[in-house]
Amino acid sequence: MDENEPQEPKVPRMQIPVFIGLAALLLAIYGIHSGWFPFIANKSITGPPMSDHDRTVSVVQKWAKMGATKPPSNAELAALWDKTNTSIAFYPDACQELIRNVQTAFPERPGLAKGDLRVPDFNAPANPGGKVKTVDDLAQLIMASPPQ
Repeated sequence: MDENEPQEPKVPRMQIPVFIGLAALLLAIYGIHSGWFPFIANKSITGPPMSDHDRTVSVVQKWAKMGATKPPSNAELAALWDKTNTSIAFYPDACQELIRNVQTAFPERPGLAKGDLRVPDFNAPANPGGKVKTVDDLAQLIMASPPQ
């Protein structure tokens, strides 16, 4: 080899495995937070799985756009919605959105997608006969739907 010939820079051998390991770690962290791993679904990273009631509260909290504030169990769904969402009516539009969110959060309860939870179940001025009025009512209906 001629001394004047330019040489290609060599990549140290340790950089490649470190890069691959770091990429795998970042992908795993992203996957956990994105729900890629169903065996970790509905579990907090630092603790035991969430109860169905706590999962319901979390769904309502996100649906009503409440930020970090958790709704109390006796809070009325229509009132929670109306506090932060004025452009969409609670009944039936927001109820349909909540149903979709519940079905996504509880895939192990297929009955929720097959009629166990419907828009007429929600209590509202336009539908005073609805049995789901509060966060707890919704949690009880979800828990009554049998899991797979």
